[in-house]
Amino acid sequence: MRPFAANSVRRRLALWNVCVLALVLVMLGVAFRSVTRITLTHSLDTEMETRATRTVAIWERLTDGQRAAVLTAVRLRRLGLLGGDAGDRLPVAGEGLLGLFDGPEEPDVPTYAVKILDREGRSVISGQSCAPHDAVTFARSLRGVPDFSTVRIDGAPVRVYSLPVQHNGDVVAVIQLARSLAGVQRTVRMLTRTLLLFIPAALLVAGLGGAFLTDRAMRPIRDLRQAAQKIEARRLSQRLPVTGDDEFAALSATFNQMLARLEAAFTQQERFTADASHELRTPLTVILGNATLALAKERPADEYRETIARIARVAETMGATIDDLMTLARADAGALQIDPSPVSLCDVLNAAREISGKPGAAPISVSCDSALAAPGSSASLTRLFTNLLTNAVRHTPPEGAITVTARQADSTIEVSVRDNGAGIAPEHLPHLGDRFYRPDTARAAQTGGAGLGLAISRAIAEAHGGSLAIESALGAGATVRVTLPASISHA
Repeated sequence: MRPFAANSVRRRLALWNVCVLALVLVMLGVAFRSVTRITLTHSLDTEMETRATRTVAIWERLTDGQRAAVLTAVRLRRLGLLGGDAGDRLPVAGEGLLGLFDGPEEPDVPTYAVKILDREGRSVISGQSCAPHDAVTFARSLRGVPDFSTVRIDGAPVRVYSLPVQHNGDVVAVIQLARSLAGVQRTVRMLTRTLLLFIPAALLVAGLGGAFLTDRAMRPIRDLRQAAQKIEARRLSQRLPVTGDDEFAALSATFNQMLARLEAAFTQQERFTADASHELRTPLTVILGNATLALAKERPADEYRETIARIARVAETMGATIDDLMTLARADAGALQIDPSPVSLCDVLNAAREISGKPGAAPISVSCDSALAAPGSSASLTRLFTNLLTNAVRHTPPEGAITVTARQADSTIEVSVRDNGAGIAPEHLPHLGDRFYRPDTARAAQTGGAGLGLAISRAIAEAHGGSLAIESALGAGATVRVTLPASISHA
């Protein structure tokens, strides 16, 4: 078992387990001790009540002469003047009653002390004034109420039971039985000592066992930490081991999913950086080459103008690429400015057609209800559909056709841009919309574009709360479906 660190989770768990167990054991110990004391006292009370009730029952069955004989026998026995065979002259009931008075008038363990007092507090046996075992219960019994109490006699705890003796509905005497509680106290003390030995021993065993079990339970966390420490930014393909089907396995699986997302993000970032560097390096190389060539020797003014015009066109292309990258960066940061005011989709689609259309290119037809409107930015939506139409024009032969259809379904608007160009192979469809991705097919053999148009269009659609999907097959053209939330239509 590994040693505990000062602030380790294992140490805190072990301490919490011991503390909770200590609290539970102490509470159970206190409760068990109290229940034991109450049970023993109740058992003693039941025995005293039975003894007192039996005394009264026997006393009431005796005649006055028999009672006098019993009282005389009790006095003589306590004075040591009554022989063992003297009780033979008593009635049978009297012999039983005499046995009840074998104990002294003061309590001693384990005998009973019995006092029979009249209403004035005189002992019925001796006829002399006698203090009751407990004056409070004696007073209550004079009112006809039997009662238990605990008093101290000579510093020792004594249990007292007072039972009124009634004749014709009046209390004529009170029987008080007293029994020492020393036996109960000895049992409770023995139980307390046992608990004081058992609880620390149980806590020690529980602490060691809890530490061992906590160490075993936390072992998967250590394994995960050690495995995670071996994962580097350049080696995100590594994964944590997933064993079993418990919470730690779920944690490992979740961590592996996070690593997969990070790996995909790092891969995309590396590819994006490489592609961006390539896309910007090419125009810079062209600009530098033309400038170097122009400065190599004196040239006519027309050649200088042609070179400068070529540099300007390349710089314009590079500027457009940089603008596209900035747009995507703002989309990634959620900073695209979207005006929530309603925008007429017919106006947007017609504007995109005017921008994208070229003389001699495939014609573009737009079918749109003038009432269709979507909340958003007119400039952003125009750019979205301009990118789609420009892409369709680039890859559709002049004899082909491009159809734009917009229709509303419930609370959404679906705009489809369909062409009948060469189409796209199925293996490329999942990657369309990735930045700088251009299929290695006949559609990629065209000039122009950095492979950012679809990525920008998708980002704009998602920023408007919509989506973009592409359907295509080789030789069957392509269809791009854009879904946008509907807004209040124009009158």
